[in-house]
Amino acid sequence: MILMHYLLISVPNPRRMRLNTSMLVLYADIAANIFLLQMIVCSKTFDDRVGCFQLIEALRENDGTYPNDIYYVFTVQEEVGCRGSKTTAAFIKPDIGIAVDVTPAHDYPCDLTGSNAIGEGIGIKVADPSVLCDEDVIAVMEQCCRHKDIPFQYEVIDKGGCDASSMNLSNFGVRAGGISVVTRYAHCSSSVISKEDAESGIRLCTAFSKYEFQFWGTSVMIHTTSWPYANEIGITEKLSCDLLVLGGGLVQSV
Repeated sequence: MILMHYLLISVPNPRRMRLNTSMLVLYADIAANIFLLQMIVCSKTFDDRVGCFQLIEALRENDGTYPNDIYYVFTVQEEVGCRGSKTTAAFIKPDIGIAVDVTPAHDYPCDLTGSNAIGEGIGIKVADPSVLCDEDVIAVMEQCCRHKDIPFQYEVIDKGGCDASSMNLSNFGVRAGGISVVTRYAHCSSSVISKEDAESGIRLCTAFSKYEFQFWGTSVMIHTTSWPYANEIGITEKLSCDLLVLGGGLVQSV
């Protein structure tokens, strides 16, 4: 992993040297991006090593008192048919399946369409060609982010897919969602992400895992019992669940 550290720039003194407007704009633009460059990391195979990293860090935060039975899953062969998540979902039979993955950036010249941007927060998956995420799962993720001041962005892509698709279609239907780190050049040897986005993903994994879900058959039972953050933000609805799956894909078996 390579950390792009500081970019040092010496700006000529305008009193000693004439600068045209375009040069001043260039210097200002470079200076405005110095902080962002310090938070950017470049490496191979962030897809999906960064997802596995987030799960490991979230697992460290889990003190065993969470209300849900959580399975931190490190699957294989997502790129060739989501094979690992299919067998995992069939075996565990979760109530909710969350794919912790990357998503392509749209903030540079490319053939993709969308609004994903590096450094704008962790992506809450809404949809991709393979899955339409559960609206209640999306809403809970948004609540967690707003309560914990976690920067987030809604993630919609028009190409590709993730393990949420196979979990969604398993066992007669599973509520699915995604926590996605926006990534440039995902399948190249020099993929790029924001450290802050990855850290936001860890915080969202932790906050979402603490949320109480409860399902009765195929319907959602709403309780007046407050969930962990209700006293602070006035939320009284509680959804609690038996099993929660957080899935991260690996290039090879663990």
